Amino acid sequence: MTQAELASRAGVTVETVARLERVLRGRASANANPSLETMERIASSLGVDVSDLVSPSKTRPKDDRLNVVLRGASSTVRRRVLVLTEALIRDEQSEARQAKADGKSEGKKADGKSEGKKVDGKSDGKLKRAVKRR
Repeated sequence: MTQAELASRAGVTVETVARLERVLRGRASANANPSLETMERIASSLGVDVSDLVSPSKTRPKDDRLNVVLRGASSTVRRRVLVLTEALIRDEQSEARQAKADGKSEGKKADGKSEGKKVDGKSDGKLKRAVKRR
């Protein structure tokens, strides 16, 4: 992808992309502090996280399933997925705190047997079967 193509996708100028590329390669540039919004736009256009732009990690897998699925998605869809994911994680953490406060381990009945967690009125098993059918 050329700098011009990236600039067009991200909604920034070609000069902005060129300047950031120089900064990321360790060369001097007039504006070495791009805004977070600019970095998010460019990262979104490239299908990567902002953290990948500023400090690429060789230990983190580049093609995990979620990244692969979201790579072709619009920035609007990516934002929606992020909001949904954050909500699910908050709910899970809240449930874990509540279970701990109640003196129970999550997913266990008083008799020690596992109980299926319900999601949208379906137990885990039913939900998994429903997802497999799609």
